Amino acid sequence: MFLFIFSCFSAVSQRFLVVQKANTPKQVKYVVGDEIGVKVLGDEFTLYGELMQLTDSTLVIEGQRVFIHNITKIYDRTRIRGFRGAAISTLASVPFFIAVTSLNNWINTGDRPLVDDGTWRLSGAFAGISAILFSIGPKKYPIGNRWMLKSINTSFAP
Repeated sequence: MFLFIFSCFSAVSQRFLVVQKANTPKQVKYVVGDEIGVKVLGDEFTLYGELMQLTDSTLVIEGQRVFIHNITKIYDRTRIRGFRGAAISTLASVPFFIAVTSLNNWINTGDRPLVDDGTWRLSGAFAGISAILFSIGPKKYPIGNRWMLKSINTSFAP
């Protein structure tokens, strides 16, 4: 019975990559399968992709092995999907709004021009909101004095 209970605990154990702000409770947790970006010491490029493997001293992103002590910056890409989705839907509504307004003016009211100034202003506002949402990038955590990077193993066995 003890062996069965012990095997259940080890089955739920997992490794975490934690970015923690010094002297505060702020932290961001990553597990295998999360989207992440890292800037490596001495490299001029940033490696983006899925976190595929995590050990005590290394992590693997899209097949590239990176040592944890060489990471200088973490890019959190989790919030980008929501902003990009909102930007695409906002931008996609502009031509639809112009088409419906011009069709309504042509069929029902007969007003000329088919697209009035208010429609152009509102379409411009939607396009501007979409541009602002597209410009929002990933959150950056510079590893060093204020932010620390840790690999945590939650299993009971060594």
